[in-house]
Amino acid sequence: MICSIMGCFCPDSNVRVVLFGMVFHQLKRFKPSMLLKKTKNTLHQFARIHFLVTVAKTIITLPSADGHGVEVRQCRTPSGNIRFFVEHWHGALASTTAAGTMDIRFDNISAGTSDLTTKYPDGLINNKDIYSTAQQSGWGCIGDSSPTMVGSSCHSTSSSIGNWVYYDRSSTCNVQVKYTLLKGNTVVLEDGCSTPLYPAAIGPITFLDTSPPVPKIDGYTLPYTVTVMTANFFSTSTTVNFVATAVDDCDQNPTVTLSHNSGSTFPLGSTVVTVSAKDNQNNLSVGSFTVTVVSAPMPSQT
Repeated sequence: MICSIMGCFCPDSNVRVVLFGMVFHQLKRFKPSMLLKKTKNTLHQFARIHFLVTVAKTIITLPSADGHGVEVRQCRTPSGNIRFFVEHWHGALASTTAAGTMDIRFDNISAGTSDLTTKYPDGLINNKDIYSTAQQSGWGCIGDSSPTMVGSSCHSTSSSIGNWVYYDRSSTCNVQVKYTLLKGNTVVLEDGCSTPLYPAAIGPITFLDTSPPVPKIDGYTLPYTVTVMTANFFSTSTTVNFVATAVDDCDQNPTVTLSHNSGSTFPLGSTVVTVSAKDNQNNLSVGSFTVTVVSAPMPSQT
């Protein structure tokens, strides 16, 4: 990064060519015969040469703006995805399309197949520093844990830390797989490290399904309460509808069983409904929610 009273910037390859041209032009103007003249102008020329050499050395060692991806991390999400995070230098982005695309390869080693996709990020996380103790949670990982490093990193050289894009890919359980970020295709995501950031790979690895599904009612985790009012003051029961689902880190369609199904008739008061969810590896979880039926108001006397 080059700084002056006008601010700081990190030059791309075209700017570097111009800067080197300026340095070379100034060096050509210096003549060895000047070394024999101890004049004020000679001292100024020496100072100029020293400054230009320093600038040239700085330019050589700068990370290129042609690539500003600086760190890759990963975790598994509660919905069963593998999530790759890529930190970049380009500040908070307004949209995923502003980041450009990434080439990602998935290898099903057990089946001997692979596929390559080029895609925009699935989401953005802005202004969140993974190295801050206070910001270790909230990444969308299982157990609200923080994502782990993949490969090398040049996070410490970044001028704008804490801005990330992420990619979700469905994980395949109980088979050997490998996920690889091959390369970013824009200035935001191209490799910005001297030690290569890409390819960044997870695996070969076999994700074992050892966790039971998480049952939900109307999208809410248990415990939960559904409150319904009767049709009129004189009714002693009513029909109650709800949506029962379950989320599993491997099975996309766990089996959900209830002691009282949606559409059942519930009496006044509170009724506890038991919910069980089982995935395709027979991992079982059991929970409950409450259906509360309240009476409609008494009709007004006229």
